[in-house]
Amino acid sequence: MNDTDFVTLWKKKTRWAVPAAACAAIAFAALCFFVIQNPVNGFDTAIHDWFVAIRVRFLNPLIIAITYSGNWQAITPVCAVLLAIPKTRKRFGLPLATAALTCVGIYELSKKLIGRPRPSYDFFLVEQGGFSFPSGHAMTSVVFFFLLAMILWDLRCEKTPGATFGGWSILCIVWALLISLSRLYVGVHWATDILGGWCISCILIIAFAAIWDIGILSRKRVRAELRDGRS
Repeated sequence: MNDTDFVTLWKKKTRWAVPAAACAAIAFAALCFFVIQNPVNGFDTAIHDWFVAIRVRFLNPLIIAITYSGNWQAITPVCAVLLAIPKTRKRFGLPLATAALTCVGIYELSKKLIGRPRPSYDFFLVEQGGFSFPSGHAMTSVVFFFLLAMILWDLRCEKTPGATFGGWSILCIVWALLISLSRLYVGVHWATDILGGWCISCILIIAFAAIWDIGILSRKRVRAELRDGRS
């Protein structure tokens, strides 16, 4: 394997990354402009009312549990354990903890700058304060669980002995989306808050995947393909 082959394949594998991040940034900017001009609008109101209308009493505790799993009180201990264990510190702990902290900084700053009020407190199923846009739960859960899914998928591709990580990767992705949607169900966010969180998540996932050498942007995977004679 020579450097030219590696660079060529790396560019081929990652040519979509910058355009995707740029599209997400443009979408986020458009959403910011929209919610500043229309903090309460027909689109968000219609989706909010729909989620309130479909509530089922016996499901409420389950949805509340799902939404709480995206709280910092749930994610922080997970990161702390992964950082404390030497075998998981470098591969899991550092990238996930760094990503989670970055999310907190970005959404806290964005909320203060935009200052969008939350939906009416009358419809809340959980206690929630602060501003609404973007959704911190949507942003953090998607970045955290998608990156975790990528790491687990890498382990699957490496054929780690005894590894059955494919199913866990899918579960991580589904769980992240459920946390995001649960914020609409419990009534503490508008739909555009969730979309805004997802836009930033897309950018951060691409950035951290490249920085930490994981997932579909993994340089290790490119080198492995070259060694195996694949392109």
